Amino acid sequence: MLKYEKLFVYVYIYTDMATKTISITQEACEALLREKMDNESFTDTILRITKKSDKLMDSFGAWKMTDQEEEKIKTALAEGWHLTRENR
Repeated sequence: MLKYEKLFVYVYIYTDMATKTISITQEACEALLREKMDNESFTDTILRITKKSDKLMDSFGAWKMTDQEEEKIKTALAEGWHLTRENR
């Protein structure tokens, strides 16, 4: 009769975080790629960007622009809208 003095049990537990598939526009993808750092996953990028604040919405309006920058942006937008209306 065999007698075992020690019993070794190997347990492998694989834990994987749940994943979700989301659809984003090409524009959003390009914006995300601009923010993505080397050796950083898209998940890490999104978490880094949204961690700066509790909510992404808190980041809007954070750019303190000069009056000249504001006027330049408004002019460019007005020209763009004018061209869009002409091409309809």
